[in-house]
Amino acid sequence: MRLTAEDRHCNLSLGVSFADGSPWPACLDFGGTPVMADGREELAFAIDCGARVPFSLSGGAVAYLKVERKLDPPEVVNVAIDAQAAYPRELTVGDVTVHLDSLRSGWLCRIADVTVDGSNLSHLYPDATANVTASITNCHADAYIGCTWLGGAGITFSDSHSLTTGVTYASYDPVAWATNAVSLVTYYQGGQCATNTEFISVGTQSGPTPELLLSCSPVQFLNDDAGGNRTERVYRVEVSLCAMHGTSGSALLSVQGNTGTSLYWEDGVTPYSGANAITLSVPDDVYYSPSSVFYMTSTNIGHGILSAALSLANGGSCQAEAPFNVIEPLRKLVTTERCAGARFVNPSCVVYGTNAILEVGVRGDFVSENVKWSVISGFGRIDATNGLRAIVTPEATNGEIVVEARFNGDPIQPRFKLPIVSPRVVTLKAIVINPPEVMDLADAGEWPEGDIPWTTEDIENRVSMANEIFSQVGIMFNLVRVSNVSDKTEYWNLKTSELVTDPTGDYEKIHRQVLDMLDQYGGAEYVSLYFVGTFSEENVAAFRFLSGIFLTRTSGAATLAHELGHYLGLEDCYSYHSCTNGGFAFLTSAYSPVSASDFSDRKYDWGEETGRGFYEATDTTESLMHKLLMYGITDGEGEDIPGDTMVSLDMSNIPNAIPAKVGAKHILPKTPAEGTPR
Repeated sequence: MRLTAEDRHCNLSLGVSFADGSPWPACLDFGGTPVMADGREELAFAIDCGARVPFSLSGGAVAYLKVERKLDPPEVVNVAIDAQAAYPRELTVGDVTVHLDSLRSGWLCRIADVTVDGSNLSHLYPDATANVTASITNCHADAYIGCTWLGGAGITFSDSHSLTTGVTYASYDPVAWATNAVSLVTYYQGGQCATNTEFISVGTQSGPTPELLLSCSPVQFLNDDAGGNRTERVYRVEVSLCAMHGTSGSALLSVQGNTGTSLYWEDGVTPYSGANAITLSVPDDVYYSPSSVFYMTSTNIGHGILSAALSLANGGSCQAEAPFNVIEPLRKLVTTERCAGARFVNPSCVVYGTNAILEVGVRGDFVSENVKWSVISGFGRIDATNGLRAIVTPEATNGEIVVEARFNGDPIQPRFKLPIVSPRVVTLKAIVINPPEVMDLADAGEWPEGDIPWTTEDIENRVSMANEIFSQVGIMFNLVRVSNVSDKTEYWNLKTSELVTDPTGDYEKIHRQVLDMLDQYGGAEYVSLYFVGTFSEENVAAFRFLSGIFLTRTSGAATLAHELGHYLGLEDCYSYHSCTNGGFAFLTSAYSPVSASDFSDRKYDWGEETGRGFYEATDTTESLMHKLLMYGITDGEGEDIPGDTMVSLDMSNIPNAIPAKVGAKHILPKTPAEGTPR
């Protein structure tokens, strides 16, 4: 059997247990790395097969060493190792052997006692006489070197380098209690050290004034799906009592505001009723109760106040409030907003050598300056931010940049996953059909509708608009030549199709005039643009065939860009279509609020979460289609090139819905006009 690199490694898991139930951690030294093991979790290591591993364990503990070879199914050996007894020097799993070196002297330090006025209490109050004492266990006499006591703010020691020392606290709040730390660092031969920490309370002798503690996320995301079940927008609530030990009471929760907030018990399923009181009790020797946990979710945007009212067993009471704000971030995958320099906001990719403007929005009351922009991964940097906007610059010619706009502590925030593309140039050549009779009418200022002659300025303007639109994806069109053809009058009113009859029946095919134009004026090294007057086929303003694009005088300003999109591999998308019976077939979701599932790259919108995503409630699927360059119904209305596909009516099988390739991901990597073979 041939061993792979993975086969030649083992996983080792070590767990520690204590026969006497001691809470003090054991010192476990594995492979020369000392760690403190408290029995609550296993420690994982990975070693090479045949490796020799130094190992030691402080007294009073037993380690359970599990060796697992990475096979399917795995081979496992479990061995119990008592620090005070002998243990196997070799462990074997199949044909893999792990060598354990001789037991080395273990060591452990712990703070043994914290006494205040002779009592074993962990609380400091004014004028208290306090001492802390440490003990060193399972250590050779010559291994221990010394120690240092460290304390939190206000803590001082009478002898910070002795195992027993007095301790005082510099100042006391007359009302509240607080938590402080006392730590002991011990030093040993060989440069090893260990730290043990105890937390003590400081404050008045009689105990703190009862205080109800209530917390929830101050900024929450709207959870407006059916039932409010978006787990990413469910927020933890904690309530506890700070008081002298032995204090108890009953608390009730309530919510004020029109936020549509629902409260749930800790299981996250059972609704909480305002009539359900919870009991809070402060155990002995501490000054706060365990937290009671709830969850909340809100279905309306706005401000709310979470309140808790506590009735103490001794007849007193206290209250607490936690204000919160419900918002909905907006991160639009489709936008046609432009900035200075004709750049688009939220492009589907970033172009090396330029920067991109990213923008998020928000429904609800939120200070835009509190949005935190960052590059999560990839090759790029944020050059500037202005609240809801950021400017991102790529630092590599390819790859991707992932940028996040953070509104709160949720795991899912608006993100932009932007591929980096290098600039491309596609070469164009224009062939203009301007018959003499049309030019004569033009000179006289008399021509019928549709017979306006083409000018070089007309063509350059349309190429310029195509360049603006395709700047989103780093493509520029270079118009190298404009050729006027005046001896082909028949092409001015171009026949686009003809009816053919054969034994299989009647069908339409491309007209010979179109093929003749491609043969006479086309070329593999550029995209040929044919500007004519009208088409024989009514209601058609432009079309593409092979490497030729044909446009009439009735085509819109952005029609050339749309047809170039087809040349580059993009498809039309439709929200409705006319039927043979005179009616219309509509996409089922056309006039519904846009859903994240309308886009194939939804995981970069709400992270695969169900729901409509980061859009305004008024944004419908149909309204977004109108913003797309590849919308197939209107002429030249949209300009946006999204990232991937968008849902569309299936024109070949109405009324099915299909994903239409309208985004940058589906643009051909090269075209004949960029030098690749036809």
